[in-house]
Amino acid sequence: MSLELQSARADLDFMRGVIQPNPSAFAALGETCVAVGLIFGAQLMFQGAQIAGWLPSLPVASGWILLGFFLAFMTALVWILARHRGKGAGSTASRAIGMAFNAMGLTNFVLLLVIGMVAWRQQNWETWLIYGAVVYALQGAAWSVAWMLMRRAWLGGVALGWFATSLAMAATTRDVGSYVLFAGLGLLLWMVIPGLVLVRQARAQA
Repeated sequence: MSLELQSARADLDFMRGVIQPNPSAFAALGETCVAVGLIFGAQLMFQGAQIAGWLPSLPVASGWILLGFFLAFMTALVWILARHRGKGAGSTASRAIGMAFNAMGLTNFVLLLVIGMVAWRQQNWETWLIYGAVVYALQGAAWSVAWMLMRRAWLGGVALGWFATSLAMAATTRDVGSYVLFAGLGLLLWMVIPGLVLVRQARAQA
């Protein structure tokens, strides 16, 4: 009987490791989402406001400001990687979600080349703007994978938010100011908010 109990407990421990996310892995993902959403979301809102004429367009000053956004993100990324270095990849679910986002990143790079070449050949700026809308749709796909694995309704809501933002961007490719503002708002909503939720849940599980 004791051996049967030990075997059952071992099976439960294995299954728990398969389905439960690693708090450290999700904390790193959440912190990265917050950094991307805050920094690049603010950058896009700044650029969109300039294009719309709400802020003055000063090329030299704007260049330094954009460089500041990039340096801020790189600093945050190094800090996040250093904090979570060597803490393991986590459960099967955590690794699967991580692989989905990694695959999305590789796909984004290929699409950058594909759409970029077509836009350059056609000399059509509107064709290039399709790339951004497609990237947001791929973000929705990655969050859909997270929802399918974790079965948490809020993850599905985040995926729908990315899809909706992608459609809004596609509808405004002829109004660059609105397009960029939608892109910035999408990052602020669908990166920062879920990122904070992931960090909070990771701390609770830890």
